[in-house]
Amino acid sequence: MARRRGCTLTEGAAGCILNRLGWRSPYYLERIAADACGRVNPDRTVDTDSANLAMERLLELDKRLYWASWREHLDRNFTDPDRARLYLVLETVAKTDDGANVSLLPGVLNQRGKPIAELTLRDLANTLLADGYLVLSSDGRYQFMMHLLREWWLRYVVLCNRLAPLVAK
Repeated sequence: MARRRGCTLTEGAAGCILNRLGWRSPYYLERIAADACGRVNPDRTVDTDSANLAMERLLELDKRLYWASWREHLDRNFTDPDRARLYLVLETVAKTDDGANVSLLPGVLNQRGKPIAELTLRDLANTLLADGYLVLSSDGRYQFMMHLLREWWLRYVVLCNRLAPLVAK
């Protein structure tokens, strides 16, 4: 994608993008390449710093439309209490650098009142796995499939959910 724009990615930049992005979504790879190549130095080489800056810019508020479909999918296709539970699972997973252990989720979800059945929890987790939000690691930890989505979720969903009650006062 960078080559089509007349740019070259250093090996470090390519590794940086793949590690930070996580899931190799062509859509997001294209957005990163467009930004990085649009701001490169005269030799048209994208280095690690340029790649990281492009990903930071992708997470800025004015790029929220690039990420809106993730929230819209949950809001459009699920009703409460399932929608609230899905958001809570994603918040819990997002807050941990190495993912949330499967055994952590029942305790988090049961704090909200009525205990959640194991089958319901499994259905919620399977929904988030099937819809591309999460993956289950070999050691039984739920993690965001796309690392940049995790970063965005922390910045704009978790933080906004925490601030909403304060703003309402």
